[in-house]
Amino acid sequence: GRDAVKPREWVLFWALGMIWGSSFLWIKIGVQELDPFTLVGWRLFFGTVGMVAVLLWRRPPFPRKKSTWVALAALGTINTALPFVLITWGELSIDSAVASVLNSTVPLFTLVIAHLFLHDEPITAGKSVGLLIGFAGVLVLMARDLDFDKLRPGVLGQGAVLLAAVSYAAASVFAVLFIFWYIAKDALPFFRSRGFHEFFTSTRWFPSREPAEFGALSIIV
Repeated sequence: GRDAVKPREWVLFWALGMIWGSSFLWIKIGVQELDPFTLVGWRLFFGTVGMVAVLLWRRPPFPRKKSTWVALAALGTINTALPFVLITWGELSIDSAVASVLNSTVPLFTLVIAHLFLHDEPITAGKSVGLLIGFAGVLVLMARDLDFDKLRPGVLGQGAVLLAAVSYAAASVFAVLFIFWYIAKDALPFFRSRGFHEFFTSTRWFPSREPAEFGALSIIV
């Protein structure tokens, strides 16, 4: 049909999954040599270099409104800088596999936050069951490190990764509320440039409304 996923898109999807999924392993290796802030700084530096290269190559028109840049800076903070730091710090005390599993709770938190702030994203009975099962799994995963007498490092590390998941979820809803609805026309020419569009179209959490490319520039700002 018209909406069928093309083989090339599947290749990009799996490639992106491999890149993002393996990042937890590389973070675990990196924190053995560098402190979390330094490691995150290097990640953002190399990411910025790549984005700047695309900008120089494609030369798209930049957003004109100051409000657009302020919103993108806020999105860059809660969708990149903050969760990167939290996950990296968390992996000082937990395994990379645990971090990746906890990070997969992003859709769960997105459902809750979207229910609170988006009028057309209510939590239905079916979603409620999924939420209960998902959060029950998180409790089972954290149970071995729970100690009512003291907080073990593993619990703090897992808590940091869960906060990162909340931050990612909040960023998704923020993008829908403020970026797409209010300033999309100002930013879309920039994000629709071929280099950004093709790479980021497979990252949407709200396919019907959120241009996923908005995350691209937020990494830089």
